[in-house]
Amino acid sequence: MIQVYRYKAYNSCFCAAPSEAIIATFGSIDQFESFFGGGAKFGTPSNPEYLAVWGSRNSSRLRRLLREALGPIEIVDSEPPARMSTSVATGYRLTRSEREAMIPRLRN
Repeated sequence: MIQVYRYKAYNSCFCAAPSEAIIATFGSIDQFESFFGGGAKFGTPSNPEYLAVWGSRNSSRLRRLLREALGPIEIVDSEPPARMSTSVATGYRLTRSEREAMIPRLRN
């Protein structure tokens, strides 16, 4: 079972999961960041241990997609054990129709 970390910081809700789980679900870190319009990396920036999103809707969406792709998850109400190293906001998030078009590819 995958541990997903849920916590509040900077007046926002965060959700972080192991990089391996994110890559298994989204295919790559780039696709993950494209889907959510950015993300945060925990651990070494070139090889992060955890990836996160912020905002309650994004957090909920990430947990749902992880459940659908990988099965049950365990919610841990704390920050991930690694330290946040970088965060990226692309300024562009996929529209609902673009996300819905990407989801079938994520499920295959």
